[in-house]
Amino acid sequence: IDWRGTHFKLRCNLLATCWRIRADGEHDIGYLVLLEGKKRALITQMMKKIQWIATLVAVALMVACSVSPKEIRYGQDNCHYCRMHVVDKQHGAEIVTKKGKVYIYDAMECMLNEMAESDQETFSLYLTNVYLNPGVLLDAHTATYVISEAIPSPMGMNLTAFETREAAEKIVEEHGGEVFDWAGIQAHFNE
Repeated sequence: IDWRGTHFKLRCNLLATCWRIRADGEHDIGYLVLLEGKKRALITQMMKKIQWIATLVAVALMVACSVSPKEIRYGQDNCHYCRMHVVDKQHGAEIVTKKGKVYIYDAMECMLNEMAESDQETFSLYLTNVYLNPGVLLDAHTATYVISEAIPSPMGMNLTAFETREAAEKIVEEHGGEVFDWAGIQAHFNE
């Protein structure tokens, strides 16, 4: 159909309203013919519902794609690497990807194994539980790590994270072991 220069009315089945569509050269311009009373109110009400639903969908998508840690459900979640239940609140760990997917680990050893086998460019956050504050996740880059036989970890490497270097050094002084920062523990683990 050649719409150029023509005017016509198209009957719409929805609420029996009239729509006028005008073809204007290369541009199609649509506009609603003024409606009366109840029909206008119904369309306005429908448009508000559609806007509300669209807003909810947008918020849900933003929340679903956010890059943030997820609370570890101890005793329920399984380690992404070894599939063991995560039960120890002092040794759990997480990786969050740039797309917001969260991988949970029962110990730092499993997270370090995953890092060695995966493309780290897709990872955004590295988190670890800390020994003196069980259940709390800390940025793994800022934690200090101790390998000490006095503090066994779930995977047997005796690797434990601490919030501060002072706390880690105090444990090593009392029980023996070795202190590492983030880069140091990765280098040690990859030997």
